[in-house]
Amino acid sequence: MPNGAYRPVASPVSSSANTLDHRVLGMPHATMAAVVMSTLAARDTPLHLKDQNPPVDFTSHLRPPTKISSSQILVQVYATAIDETDVRALDDKGRGEIGKWVPGRSFVGRCMTAGADEKEIVRGEIVVGIMDLRKVSFDLCRPLSSIAHAQSGGLAEYIVCDRRRIARAPYPTSLTLEQLALLPSQGIAAARAVRTLLVRHSRALIMNAHEGVPALICQEMSRAGVNVTALISGGEGVHEAQTACMRHGARGVLTGSPAGMMLALDEGGWDFVLDTHGGQRIYDAAKRLLKHEGK
Repeated sequence: MPNGAYRPVASPVSSSANTLDHRVLGMPHATMAAVVMSTLAARDTPLHLKDQNPPVDFTSHLRPPTKISSSQILVQVYATAIDETDVRALDDKGRGEIGKWVPGRSFVGRCMTAGADEKEIVRGEIVVGIMDLRKVSFDLCRPLSSIAHAQSGGLAEYIVCDRRRIARAPYPTSLTLEQLALLPSQGIAAARAVRTLLVRHSRALIMNAHEGVPALICQEMSRAGVNVTALISGGEGVHEAQTACMRHGARGVLTGSPAGMMLALDEGGWDFVLDTHGGQRIYDAAKRLLKHEGK
């Protein structure tokens, strides 16, 4: 062909330095939306005033990522889950993090582009993932001294995350974006909790099987053939909680004080007990329920 008749389409990721081409990706090149720590009020403000002076604020002054490594993925975030870990981390931050630290770990979003080593997840796929608590996602062009002040969480328009912490979102699915955002943080905990031999027709007592991690553990165990009994506290919304427990696979639901209900059950007749309350009294009651080598 004549000289200049063919020009290859620019790749969103440069093979030489993994530099992101914001124009090709359709990303803003100057700033992006994020939620950042805005004040130390979370630690110093009285409880009755915290709602009037939130410790985080919306901003649009942070730069989007400009580079990714060969083992990372650039994600446009759709929803981010906030959990107790984020709240505790917020309380531990100092004045140097104001306006720079971004909370949020567990997220759902769209893959914008992947590093050179990635062969499975492609641009446009919906993914879920969780940020490493010890790792800061940062712009490789910035000096090392500014890494601690760079983006550190998922409450931003764009994030860079290691491939090993990302998976395709289930498809098709009836889960909402909010539920998908929660799935990595709660699903990983549930999967680790039941990483043991689940024998059909064994018996499990699960507290608060209507919500959160216990609900996922209830589903996992019941699908493996374990006979699950749920234990919930009474009070407002008890009927909805009972219905949710049965929907998650529980064969029966006990309602009342956890320690009192456990002391009324047969001794040594249970293979698993999941305690979400804690305390010595409940621990002793759970020990009484368990068979030899129960967990």
